[in-house]
Amino acid sequence: MFTVEELACTPWPVNVKLMQYIEGAFREYTQKFVAHFRCIGEIELQQIIAAAEAACPNSGTVLENGERESTLADNLRRNVMIFCDLVVGWDEVDEAFSADVLTRLMTGPRGLAVAKALNEALFGWRFNIAGEVEKNSPTSPAPGVADEVRVATTS
Repeated sequence: MFTVEELACTPWPVNVKLMQYIEGAFREYTQKFVAHFRCIGEIELQQIIAAAEAACPNSGTVLENGERESTLADNLRRNVMIFCDLVVGWDEVDEAFSADVLTRLMTGPRGLAVAKALNEALFGWRFNIAGEVEKNSPTSPAPGVADEVRVATTS
């Protein structure tokens, strides 16, 4: 029988992708942590997003459709407001969770990468879609029968 379980929060993986210059080449690496998202419905989420957008009015160039193009600072402020409301804790971070630490991470030197990773995690959490998962069957290298079993990952 299907049972609906009411949870206060849901842990979800956050993959912060960064670039590093090593031995004459740029290489991407990932730092991971687990964010604890407050369990809310879509209506409340849309209210949180609307409140953040209202508090951070767009500034910048007026587009042809009459809307204003938001600045990077507006987007970061909006993201901080949204995630400070949604994220209630974390694991695998060397500092205790607080809204101040989250704000510092999202507005600091790597803030864009953290904000992007949190938005990707939010998408996965909302729609219950894992970021990088192992498929349950191998990908065929060509039409016909495969001569060896291969493990494929998707992202």
